[in-house]
Amino acid sequence: MSTTVVPIGDPGPDPITGIDPWPSLANAQNNSAIAAKNQAALYNASVLTVYMNAFGAWSASVTAGKISNANPPQPPLAWTTVVGSDGFSSAVIGTSPICALPPIPPNPPVPVNPVPGCVAVGIAIVGSSPWFTVGLQDSAPGGYQTPVPVTSADGVTGIFRKFAFFAGNGWYEKVG
Repeated sequence: MSTTVVPIGDPGPDPITGIDPWPSLANAQNNSAIAAKNQAALYNASVLTVYMNAFGAWSASVTAGKISNANPPQPPLAWTTVVGSDGFSSAVIGTSPICALPPIPPNPPVPVNPVPGCVAVGIAIVGSSPWFTVGLQDSAPGGYQTPVPVTSADGVTGIFRKFAFFAGNGWYEKVG
């Protein structure tokens, strides 16, 4: 019976992960650098997702007129890697923001409150001949008909009847 001697040596780093499993100080330091880089990338992906969701919620509140756009949430700092004095790497919070500040939405226009007893016929709705929008200061109830001719915002004069709508201010129909 014969035996064949097969040399065993360091096969080198794994071609997919880049990690070298053979024990040596240099390999351990290199592996810690790769692991720290991967850890920082995972943290950054998570932090960026949380920040963008929070910014989107803040932006929706600004657009809805609930809050001012004066104080947007600032991007958090990104994770990075550092090499310690022992040559091993770790993930730490860096000094640069994770992303640029997204576009800040404009504050919506200040709503005009209805004026009690005001009939405000807006402009004609294109393609719907007798129908008109309701002006911002209008406070007439649904079903109200003007007793005398009034002039709409775009200069049409006539008798108008208001149709209320549960979502919004309704419409006016020119009836005379």
